[in-house]
Amino acid sequence: MPTDFWEEARARLNRVKPVMMLSEGTLPEHHMKAFDLTYSWTCTTSLIRCCRGRGRSRSSTRSSGGVLQFPRGALRMRFNTNHDKNAWDAPAVVKFGPRGFA
Repeated sequence: MPTDFWEEARARLNRVKPVMMLSEGTLPEHHMKAFDLTYSWTCTTSLIRCCRGRGRSRSSTRSSGGVLQFPRGALRMRFNTNHDKNAWDAPAVVKFGPRGFA
């Protein structure tokens, strides 16, 4: 859906009752009027690489989270898995093992 759709939807919803909106998208402009936070998909990828010993923890989460391209104060939801990742990747227990790391 185009961003202007979400901006209008958010304005209408807030007239009824204030809401918190989470975008599954990756567009920085979602933070301007429509959404309170967005998923940080790239941070998740970096986190998984780091857990598997193929990435650096300090620089990965900061740079991969898109810090420089999002508006100041934008909230990015960092996560290690969700239902979408499980569908095309693997459930967390398979991906990270029963002890939490692969």
